[in-house]
Amino acid sequence: MKKQLISSLCCGLVSILFVSNSFAQAFNLNQLEPVFITGTKTAVTENIQVNFHKQFPEAENVRWFKHDKNYLVTFLMEDQNQRALLTRKGHLIYQISYGKERHLPVDIRKDVKRMYIEHSISSAIKVQEANRTIWVISVEDNTNMVFVRVENNEIEEVRKYKKYTPQSKPHIGIEKTID
Repeated sequence: MKKQLISSLCCGLVSILFVSNSFAQAFNLNQLEPVFITGTKTAVTENIQVNFHKQFPEAENVRWFKHDKNYLVTFLMEDQNQRALLTRKGHLIYQISYGKERHLPVDIRKDVKRMYIEHSISSAIKVQEANRTIWVISVEDNTNMVFVRVENNEIEEVRKYKKYTPQSKPHIGIEKTID
């Protein structure tokens, strides 16, 4: 009897470890890694600047940074903050555009609004890399903020946060009233 109990307990623990590990792996596949700019501001060769201005002719407020062996450029274009990473030869690795609801394509905006009816779209970030376009959209209502990922017209909820509301805060101490 004791052997059966220990055997059942061990099997249960192993299966819990297996299931939780597989969920953790699935979750990590969908998570975007944070990006930090740690490069130093730098000047770039004329060749890189020419390639950059061919791809982004309307770029304004251009600032260059050295990032490992590549160049990170920040700029303003079409009323949006932009970032792009280029190789030493000026080839585009990725581009990120930081926008609002008005910058979303109509079909994506309609699909997100249909899915999150009572929410408003507060930001829309477009990531273009290796022939892929991924939108990271934040939608919010009075109580929640949700981050949604859209690629190939597939909408995936990435994170959901409960907003802090002052009404939910417990009162600590004694309130004084002034006569």
